Amino acid sequence: MDIIIILLAVLVLICFAASLWYFFKTVRVIWGFSTLMAVAAVIFSPIVHIVFYFLPKQGFGGYEAKLFRRYFASLGALCVLAVVASVFIPNIVPQTQVDTVDYEDGSAQPWEWDIRADS
Repeated sequence: MDIIIILLAVLVLICFAASLWYFFKTVRVIWGFSTLMAVAAVIFSPIVHIVFYFLPKQGFGGYEAKLFRRYFASLGALCVLAVVASVFIPNIVPQTQVDTVDYEDGSAQPWEWDIRADS
């Protein structure tokens, strides 16, 4: 169980590092065409990248297109891993760990808690 969680965490970190690397590489490519578009790409990250990728441009070669495709693939992989982790991890955590949570006032349900300040 712990190995699966660690493996998912390592995969997410690798995908995050790859997406960050390709983010900066693609912003450098966008900067070569338009400074304003590069600033917008930093602020509104994937939307401006997608628009820029599909705009017709001169001097946009295969290397630059490959950078953008890898950036989009790393973002997609990161989203898929996030969904897998959010579905898979709660299913492998034993229910006994959830039941052993110690509540301060002994009531298990939030609507039974007394949250008034003590004077």
